[in-house]
Amino acid sequence: MSRSKSSLAKSSVAKPSTAETVSPGTAAPDTAAKLTTDLSQVEAMPSPALDLQENLRNAWTRPAATAEARPEERKIPIGWALTVVLVGCAAVWACVALVIF
Repeated sequence: MSRSKSSLAKSSVAKPSTAETVSPGTAAPDTAAKLTTDLSQVEAMPSPALDLQENLRNAWTRPAATAEARPEERKIPIGWALTVVLVGCAAVWACVALVIF
């Protein structure tokens, strides 16, 4: 036997100290769970997945809102959008030119 095995064997055979022992009168009763096939005692829990499924079904089957019922949407004018894109691209190319030259 190697040294590590013999030292492990000796330490596992050693008796526990008296402070760590538990008397049989104070030991906790065996509380192992017992399995049953009788499901009448089990209370069913609602599934959150079913709620999500119902919400999705309601969202898809709800009639589409008409133009009068929709809240007014803010639209960005095409001129401003093109101006922002042009300025952004010019800034990027200016930075590239400064790095290269």
